[in-house]
Amino acid sequence: MTPTLDEAAARKLIVDEFGILQAERARMAPHEKRYEFLTDEIRSWYPDLAADATAIAAGDIYAVHVQERKIEKSWRSITAVCKAVGGAKVFQSLAELTFKACAGVIGNTKAEALQTEARTGNRKLVASPIPLVIEKAVELDKAA
Repeated sequence: MTPTLDEAAARKLIVDEFGILQAERARMAPHEKRYEFLTDEIRSWYPDLAADATAIAAGDIYAVHVQERKIEKSWRSITAVCKAVGGAKVFQSLAELTFKACAGVIGNTKAEALQTEARTGNRKLVASPIPLVIEKAVELDKAA
């Protein structure tokens, strides 16, 4: 189905906005890695801090509030959960086992042997700037 002129114009705006945001994300990537490193570094200063306690790490310009640990939940018994949801078949329909978790137990080779592959994942989108020369040439062709 071919988009209408209004839809085509709207799509162009979306593509251009996507390109701008992708470029901004690329510029921020090194900062994000550094941020994660610094986060881990600051957290490492408080290995014995009680889970519900907080701390303040102070610099000359900023103070970082090290907050209490988040509450994480886990199942007491997967067997009990399996029974509670109605058996193994229902449990399997609800559960999703990651490759990393499985490979951590049985190894990569065995985990790979139990997997199938298909190109069913999302497509990656990569924006590239359109050179003005090409854009102007296309406009001239349309005018002729």
